[in-house]
Amino acid sequence: MELFLQVLDSFQGESSVETKVLGLLNNIAEVDYLRPRLMQPRFIKMLSMLLDSEHIDVSYFAAGIAAHLLSDGPRSWCNMPSQSSREQLLDQLVFAVTHWQTPQGKMVAYRSLQPFFPLLRCTDAYLVQLWAVWAIHHQNVIV
Repeated sequence: MELFLQVLDSFQGESSVETKVLGLLNNIAEVDYLRPRLMQPRFIKMLSMLLDSEHIDVSYFAAGIAAHLLSDGPRSWCNMPSQSSREQLLDQLVFAVTHWQTPQGKMVAYRSLQPFFPLLRCTDAYLVQLWAVWAIHHQNVIV
């Protein structure tokens, strides 16, 4: 985690690097037993900043990570310095998704829709479902 944070710090504003690092972190966030390792105040702060990126690819991957972390519910945020960080991330997530321009092509190629299913079942934070539906609509499934 420290290495990912150092890379994101070192290459701030370099959207191609940020996208690649966030793509890797998104893969980690899709694995439920690995998500607690992402729950670090420094990373959540960085994620919050990247969610507001003007580059849709960066914002998209940051939103995906946020959606997975938020899908674990409020109890997973108990060890964070402030409960408002969860609420703030939820607010940022809805703002990002509802303000993205429709991309020219597909956002990401997935081999399966499987990573989205747990997010679609998240009933305590509909914004997680909103991101999942947007992502499914704008992705490419490789068969």
